[in-house]
Amino acid sequence: MALDLKQGISKQITKINMKTSSFLEENKIKTYIATLENDIHELKLKAGDLGYAMWADGKFDVAQLAPLYTEIAAKQQQIKEQEQEMKELAIKNQ
Repeated sequence: MALDLKQGISKQITKINMKTSSFLEENKIKTYIATLENDIHELKLKAGDLGYAMWADGKFDVAQLAPLYTEIAAKQQQIKEQEQEMKELAIKNQ
């Protein structure tokens, strides 16, 4: 009986440790996604400012904006990857 109780407690502690680890991993991913979203917002503002400045000068050049657009697309892809990682983590913890 004491052995069963000890094993039960051990299983519960293991379960709690796994849930805590998953919770921390999920929060880490959410924080990273928020950082990427903020980066995207800043890049869009920069692209808008640059685009307007070029237009106002009568020298609009899409090639100057392309690197910003590429960087935005890369960060959006990273967000998709992180969201997929979160889904996999949720499935693993069911």
